[in-house]
Amino acid sequence: MQNPYFFNKKIINLPFEQYSTGCLFNIVLLILSQEKQNFLLKSDVINYLTKSIMKHRNYGNVLKKTLFFFCVLFTFGTYAQDNVVTGTVTAEDGEPLPGVNIVQRGTNNGVVADFDGNYEITLRSGSQTLVFSYVGYSSKEVPVAGQSVISVVLIEDAQALDEVVVTGYGTQRRSDLTGSVASVKGNDIAVTPVPTFDVALQGRAAGVSVVNTSSEPGGGSTIRIRGSNSISGNNEPLIVLDGYPLPSGGEASTAGIGAVRVVPSNPLNFLNPNDIASIDVLKDAASTAIYGSRGANGVIVITTKKGTYGQKAKINLTVETAGATSFEFPEMMDGPTFAAWRLETADQPNPRFNNPESLPTTDWLDNILRTGFVQRYQLDINGGSEKTRYSISGNYQVNEGVVKFTEFERGVVSLKLDTKLSDRLSVSTTINLSQSLNNRNNQGTGAIINGGGVWKALTNDPSRTPEDTDFILNDPTEFYFIDPVVDIRDTKDQTADKNVFANVFAKYTILDGLTLNVRAGVNSKNSRREVYYKKTTSIGARDNGRAVYNTFEFDDQLLESYLAYDKTFGAAHNLNLVGGYSSQANTTRGVNNTVINFPADALGSNNIGLGLTPSIPQSSRIERSLLSYYFRANYDFNKKYFVSLTMRADGSSVFAENEKWGYFPSAGVGWTVSEESFLKDSKTISNLKFRASYGITGSQSIAPLQSLTLLGVQNANFNDALAAGLSPVQLGNQNLKWEETTQINAGLDFGLFNERVFGSIDYYVKTTDNLLQNFPIPTSSGLSSLVVNAGSIENSGVEITLGADIVNSTNFNWNTNINWSANKSLVKSLGEGGSDIFGPNISANIVAFPSNVLREGEEFGLFWGQEAIGLYPLGDDQEGELQLADLNGDGVISANDNTIIGNPNPDFIFGWNNSFTYKNLTLSAFFQGSIGNDIMNVDRIFISGGIQGNSANHTQEYYERRWTPQNPHNDVRFPAGRGGNPDTSLIEDGSYVRLKNISLSYNFSPEIFNGFLSSARLYVTGTNLLTFTNYSGVDPEVNVFGGNNINRGVDFSAYPKSKQLLLGLNIGF
Repeated sequence: MQNPYFFNKKIINLPFEQYSTGCLFNIVLLILSQEKQNFLLKSDVINYLTKSIMKHRNYGNVLKKTLFFFCVLFTFGTYAQDNVVTGTVTAEDGEPLPGVNIVQRGTNNGVVADFDGNYEITLRSGSQTLVFSYVGYSSKEVPVAGQSVISVVLIEDAQALDEVVVTGYGTQRRSDLTGSVASVKGNDIAVTPVPTFDVALQGRAAGVSVVNTSSEPGGGSTIRIRGSNSISGNNEPLIVLDGYPLPSGGEASTAGIGAVRVVPSNPLNFLNPNDIASIDVLKDAASTAIYGSRGANGVIVITTKKGTYGQKAKINLTVETAGATSFEFPEMMDGPTFAAWRLETADQPNPRFNNPESLPTTDWLDNILRTGFVQRYQLDINGGSEKTRYSISGNYQVNEGVVKFTEFERGVVSLKLDTKLSDRLSVSTTINLSQSLNNRNNQGTGAIINGGGVWKALTNDPSRTPEDTDFILNDPTEFYFIDPVVDIRDTKDQTADKNVFANVFAKYTILDGLTLNVRAGVNSKNSRREVYYKKTTSIGARDNGRAVYNTFEFDDQLLESYLAYDKTFGAAHNLNLVGGYSSQANTTRGVNNTVINFPADALGSNNIGLGLTPSIPQSSRIERSLLSYYFRANYDFNKKYFVSLTMRADGSSVFAENEKWGYFPSAGVGWTVSEESFLKDSKTISNLKFRASYGITGSQSIAPLQSLTLLGVQNANFNDALAAGLSPVQLGNQNLKWEETTQINAGLDFGLFNERVFGSIDYYVKTTDNLLQNFPIPTSSGLSSLVVNAGSIENSGVEITLGADIVNSTNFNWNTNINWSANKSLVKSLGEGGSDIFGPNISANIVAFPSNVLREGEEFGLFWGQEAIGLYPLGDDQEGELQLADLNGDGVISANDNTIIGNPNPDFIFGWNNSFTYKNLTLSAFFQGSIGNDIMNVDRIFISGGIQGNSANHTQEYYERRWTPQNPHNDVRFPAGRGGNPDTSLIEDGSYVRLKNISLSYNFSPEIFNGFLSSARLYVTGTNLLTFTNYSGVDPEVNVFGGNNINRGVDFSAYPKSKQLLLGLNIGF
């Protein structure tokens, strides 16, 4: 007979009213023993059992059976469960997170972490993935994959109000700030793979301008925060890596009078972007004054990734490969068109042009360009025990540029180790080792014959072929007849960089809330550049082989300690104090050798002693040091009213005794209006805070020894005999002192609809006085200039950041972030006399004129040249030539008629990021742009009819629009030319909007890997795919003068930017 109590169903109905209590217990035990499943009792069953117990006279017997029932129920329940998972949930800094929700995905089965971040959850059937969520942190899904212990680290949500930002010598909640700080999280970098740190920052933070100075592999960028502050000093921001201030380009590479500078292609190439956890940009004085003399240009604080306490080793492998193609160049004339044009314009055209249609066409650009190729490999291992956590990473990348024979190769290994030696003492160690090799194409613009391969290919005679044998290599007047492929193939320009970075930080808790913090570190760079021009190149043919051998060494040491006190009094008064000492010293060494006239090319630069004509070797050794004391006090009342005070005193070795010390104070206040009673319960305004700050920061980024008079060896003729002696090569100035930047900042932070919409607005004015510059002195002194403090620059602007969670549903999310900033740099004073200051000449010949100027009352670095007013009409003695304005009225067109002809500074810059997530699919699109800036397109001097006797190839557009007697209404000059002085015809609108990055990724569900992999993400990323601009050149984002303070916005013989399509795979074990 079938047992009536057992059915193959999930629900079993028991008519318990018909049975005695003992019988019911036996039935339940029988069910549990056979089903081996979790057993749930409805409330009416519990009620019935309770009533039965209370009615029963033999309480002891019933209680025994009841206890026996629940013991067995517990036993079988434990036996029947699928899996029990335990673990700990912590923040990135290792602190436990109490109250985290842990839910089995797709079910209502969940628990909450206890005060110490510990949890225990019993998994049921269904999804074997846990979802961890916590207010202010990004949710995280972790596949169980048979694990019984799962500890996780939650990352703070960049959009959360109380996001933690890293400031000088500590951290603060964003809601506690009185200053202006912008943040870029590692997640933003991870979804858009980038080769270097500076590229990761471009367009991501309001008030931060990042302009690519060279698109060649390993090329660098200029970074400006809230404009330029100095004429001859450094304008780059201070970069702080894991608490270690890295000497900026001006400090690390400035070698002084007669010394050698060999700067690595990009001084930040040693840093692997994949190691970055966050980037915090400190912009106003309240944020940067803690760094004193190095805070005037802003501070970029980089924090690298850490391991996780109590987590077994996790391994992540990332493989990326990409193809790249060059931006499009202007269409050039083909061979027959070029020949016809030369017959039309040349005084004595080459006889071979007499039959243009019979001539071939060679696309020289196509001959030197190729499809670039990128490979990147990243391996990460992180985890930890109860007392120790670690993060180990290795990165290797090879980037073959779009120009043949250009390549960048880099390997980076880093270790981050945190150890709790006791309850009071913890030690953190960071070690970074990197090595790179950069094979560069000579893109020099110092003289036209030295022009880069791209420029040579652009201007070369298209009617010739590589098989021609009459290429003229050593005649400077015939530099358009060079085979550009041979020229770059037979030029070796190789830079090898090595970097060692080590940073140890110890924290000891003296009392509750009081800690002693000590940091010691070293940063060592070694760079070697070897160049050799074979005799088959233009330069090598001229010099019969030319070798250059440069070395650069930089060693920096840091030792600092500070006390930090953090305490809350009476539940409403919060006080944070920091006071400390810092000592940093570095040594720079450089050696330069140039040798020409080699008997053979075989050994190249490997044995420069074979050269028969050496130059005088140059070498230098420069030491500099900085001693500092600093103090900061942050106070708030009830998280509503905030006050911040900072003072730093810096003593620098670059100044004379009476001016060594500079003092840099700041003060900031804040008021969180949304915490007031009249606004606290608002359903619309969830956050409203006003901020204001004032402070003074400084700059000491000049070459050492400028305050001293220096002597050098000079030869003189005495009694018809040559004798060596000492004479002044530099006049000292004992009164040299710091450049000082005073800044006022007013800001507003806001959040609407429970932070669904959030943002900030900042207005600032900063003025830099006591500018360090070279001031002309009478030639009777035997010298030309003296370094003095003179002049003033003012930067003012507005920054707006806006973000929104537009859609936030279970399966679909859409969030957007935009930043917009406008800055105006005004030259208020240039010192006594107020004479204009010009930047370097564009080149050493033909275009031997400056492109930019500083003038009192005008914006910084405006374009300088002549004003074009059209073409001379038909019948004029100069018909068809460009007509220039005679501004001084002397009847002669010359450089004396030069004036301001354009503005390279943008009206505003912006970045706009959108992220769309649908289930496991994520699409992100990032736009970046610059609006209102001009570009000086110097290439047009050579390819649009600007030079007399110019035999270079020209654009097809020029040919079709050129003035001729038959087409007198055309608007492009006839190539009679009048030299290379820039004019307004070269100035173009450089505004652009670019789809900087678009990425599509898919996160695979871990269950499909059956425990072999814990995660997998496949993604495809496009970079620079679309650019919207009216600029006629190759790329509107250009500045061939690199970090020069005055010259900017000039396009001449630039390495072409590329469009890139990348495929990547990230897997976790």
